[in-house]
Amino acid sequence: MARIICVDDSNLTRGHIKKILQEVGHEITEAHSGDEALSILKDTAFDCMLIDLLMPGTGGQDVIRQLRTEGITMPVIVLTADVQKSTHADCLECGANAVITKPPVREELLEVVGKVLAGESNT
Repeated sequence: MARIICVDDSNLTRGHIKKILQEVGHEITEAHSGDEALSILKDTAFDCMLIDLLMPGTGGQDVIRQLRTEGITMPVIVLTADVQKSTHADCLECGANAVITKPPVREELLEVVGKVLAGESNT
């Protein structure tokens, strides 16, 4: 299965996502901020990233932009409580592969992660 990094400042959200993805065999690494994720990514490669938009310090879109600027093409799924279509479009424009509204529903999370890992995007 895949190695996935989950980046969210909410312990509850990270725990919820970790539980769902581990149940189907994925290996999950947690980061509580964009800055921590960028530090982890210097030494470790992942198959996919799930990232919150709004966090203290470096936010999700800035992390995605930095990854893309550095040529890192790892698929990224944004998690956000913002349901505005413009926010979702902005995330895809800055390099995200998909956007999921928080809190993630198990079936949707597994479906989107599966599609992104299979090379499908912009869901």
